[in-house]
Amino acid sequence: QATLFPYTTLFRSKTELESLKAQQEKYIAEATAVIASLQGDISSNSSLLSQLSAQEKALNADIQQKVAELNRQ
Repeated sequence: QATLFPYTTLFRSKTELESLKAQQEKYIAEATAVIASLQGDISSNSSLLSQLSAQEKALNADIQQKVAELNRQ
C-alpha cells in the first residue's frame, strides 16, 4: 500500500492539473472574446469621434462665415 500512495497522488495531481488547464483555457477564451468586443467598441467609438470632429469643424466654419457676414452688414 505504501508503494501505491505516491502513484495515486501523482494521478490525482495530473487530473487536477488537467482540470485547471481546461478552466484556464476557458478563461482565456472568454477574455479573448471580451477583448475583441472591447476593441470593436473602441474602433466604433473612434469612428464616431472622427465623424463628430468633422461635423464640429464644419459647424465652426459655418458659424465663422455667418459672423463675418454679419460684421460686414
